[in-house]
Amino acid sequence: MVLDVRDARAPLSSANHQLAGTVADKERIVVLSKKDLANDAVTSKLVPYLTNVTGVPHIALQSNQQNTVRQLMKLLVERAKSDAERRPFNVVLFGLPNVGKSSLTNALRFVGLRKVTTGEVSKVAPFAGVTKSIQSKVKIHNDPDIYVLDTPGVLDPHIISPSQGLRVALIGSTKDSMIHTFDKLAEYVLFRLNQSETGQKRYMDVFKLDSPVYDVTELLDQIIKLCTEIPDGHVDTRFSAVKLPFARTRQQACLSVVTLFRKGNLGKMTLDDCSPEGCAHFLGDSGKRFMRENAARELEADGGRIVYEAGEGENSIKPYFKK
Repeated sequence: MVLDVRDARAPLSSANHQLAGTVADKERIVVLSKKDLANDAVTSKLVPYLTNVTGVPHIALQSNQQNTVRQLMKLLVERAKSDAERRPFNVVLFGLPNVGKSSLTNALRFVGLRKVTTGEVSKVAPFAGVTKSIQSKVKIHNDPDIYVLDTPGVLDPHIISPSQGLRVALIGSTKDSMIHTFDKLAEYVLFRLNQSETGQKRYMDVFKLDSPVYDVTELLDQIIKLCTEIPDGHVDTRFSAVKLPFARTRQQACLSVVTLFRKGNLGKMTLDDCSPEGCAHFLGDSGKRFMRENAARELEADGGRIVYEAGEGENSIKPYFKK
């Protein structure tokens, strides 16, 4: 059994096509991790859609939320019990760096064995490259016996577009030390936030702006100003207090924007185009065939795309399909 772990903020861009080809003949479940950082409305539509299109079960979860991890454990136990010859039942995790594989290993062990372990079985950190080698098998369930093998993230070198490269870098799947400048990442975050009224309200609240800005240098200068005025960096917002990373230069301010995005301080955001058209492009012929034959009427609009409709509240951005 293979768990194909992806980041729910970039559920298409974080797929590793190179590795997927090597496990094409294996039973597979796609796990969209970090769902708490992605747009809820998009994820809730995307999971059943991709499950139907591909025939591969998709599940979205948050590793520190036991009820969502239990859903995955239930699937693994069902698979293990259905094949008595495969004992013990081995599960391999693969995916890009920093998509949450090690956190998932620890969460599965905690849920499956119903006990608190001393320390972490798999070391975790909020940046890429922590798991450097294939580790020994970790037991996550008794009767049936289920073991997990955590693997180091392998970056697919075939980034097909600059925008995909930006999304992969934003979620932390490339080492920050390999990124020469963060200005393009900060500019992309601002661009995406400006696509909805809710996104604009969020960053205006965090960075204490009176109106939206469209030039990233204006945002960076405001961050530097805030860090000067608020030495401890703690900013009160409508939702919670936010700790601004230290910034005295524009380059440092760019890194602050990226860091706040990764922590979810700028709101829940799904970076990929997860409309039926976007999914069909990602899936190729199989996605187009599914859209033609099986899609619901709302997914069949000519040239349909997801438009993010802003409303009031943290999770009010809802997708609707529009010609």
